[in-house]
Amino acid sequence: MKSVKTVMILAEEKRKRADVLAQQAKDIYTEVSQDWNNIAQRIRDGETSGDPLKDFIATRYFAFDEKTEERFRALQARFKNFQGQYAMLVRVSKERSHAHSDNFVEKTELSVGVLSGDSFILDPPQALFWFPTGGKNAVCYDRFNQNPVYMREGDLTLPLLEDMGLKTSSELQILIGDEEVAGWFEEQRGENYFKVFCGFNAVLGRSVIHPRLSVYLSKKRDEWLKEHDALKAKKVWLEAECKRLKKPGVTDGSVVKMEKEIQEIPERIKAIISEASGWGVNDLDWENATAA
Repeated sequence: MKSVKTVMILAEEKRKRADVLAQQAKDIYTEVSQDWNNIAQRIRDGETSGDPLKDFIATRYFAFDEKTEERFRALQARFKNFQGQYAMLVRVSKERSHAHSDNFVEKTELSVGVLSGDSFILDPPQALFWFPTGGKNAVCYDRFNQNPVYMREGDLTLPLLEDMGLKTSSELQILIGDEEVAGWFEEQRGENYFKVFCGFNAVLGRSVIHPRLSVYLSKKRDEWLKEHDALKAKKVWLEAECKRLKKPGVTDGSVVKMEKEIQEIPERIKAIISEASGWGVNDLDWENATAA
């Protein structure tokens, strides 16, 4: 058996060799980093490896690994045969409720576009990629707004490091195709999500409907028509009552009140029509409406 002194000497020699190897590894990693920076610059200057995806990964991340390539190729494969259908990005992030607060609130941003191609677009020199949606997409930042969906210019794009589920301050879902997008809304709960989905349909000029929304919209259509019919009938009745009660030279408080209500009814009817339109329902025949 070796003496304690001998073992101590051998252990110190191993530590010194490990330090040398660690420095060599550090130097190699530095060289690798410099190599990837040079590669990225050459691609930005117009050179190529012959594979646009590898070029893009090099300029986007200044590195390369097979897992990242596999994620992008899997995403690319998901695009096949979905041209003309929805694609949606769901970003869920946590933000402080107000400055210096330790309380965080969860925020969800939904971005939807209609795919105009069967693959995402790569621009390796600019380190950009996007989902082609005809130069426009719709976004919802707050499903509780009265008009929650807004149109904005540009295709669906992802900020650096947010793509492909890499570690960020937000969680990201990528849904491709009408079935996936409608299915996501089908799984949510609450009227606000129904309205958001209808808003995307209205803004983007489509009429994709999922089963729960179809049932819900059927009820809403009946409600709108009934309220519309009731207001029209009330206006006719009020006009008849005013005519019956009104006397020349006499100011009747009840008549004045009814006349005011008659004047308000057209705006109330407009509000109903506007609400239906906000849900993407523009095919109701209001002039000949008769509620079921």
